[in-house]
Amino acid sequence: MKKAEVIVAALSVIALLFNIFLIPGGGILTAITLSLLASLYFYFGFALFNGIKLRYIFKKESYKSSNSLRLIGAAITGASLSMIIIGILFKVMLWPSADININTGLWGVLVIAIFSMVKYQKSRSEYYARILICIAVIGGVGLLIMLTTTNRWIEFKYRNHPALATALKQAISDPNNTALWGKVREERQKIDNEH
Repeated sequence: MKKAEVIVAALSVIALLFNIFLIPGGGILTAITLSLLASLYFYFGFALFNGIKLRYIFKKESYKSSNSLRLIGAAITGASLSMIIIGILFKVMLWPSADININTGLWGVLVIAIFSMVKYQKSRSEYYARILICIAVIGGVGLLIMLTTTNRWIEFKYRNHPALATALKQAISDPNNTALWGKVREERQKIDNEH
């Protein structure tokens, strides 16, 4: 399962770079890979953090080294990390409710991180180390993205297209104004016609 996690995470980073540098297809790749990574943690977090391989998740003997509290803790960790990843996706794609998703996930991983640090100090278990590493990486990226305002994100992403950046900021500040969204479409069309 670690291999699948690493592959999907690496593809997500590549897709994010495509998106940031406005490479065609970057948006759809970002949506697919981050959704896949979020699903991996949400549905298989219990197995992922307990070191259970995907092909063995339906075999009873795979769970002998784990107790029910570790399985529940891993499932909650996976759900919290999934919320952060979905929030990152929403922020990068400029969809609403990004910060709510990230914030919810961050509060969850904060509680889990405190509990895991205490347990790790006592046991030095690989289970808690793995959880702490994932929380540090995904939680850190989520916190950084949440602290970046939508306007700053737009300015960075569309730094070479200031007219589109301005139109987007105005449209997002007044989402029900169809004229502003028409201006956004018009500016995007200009960029598409340049290529």
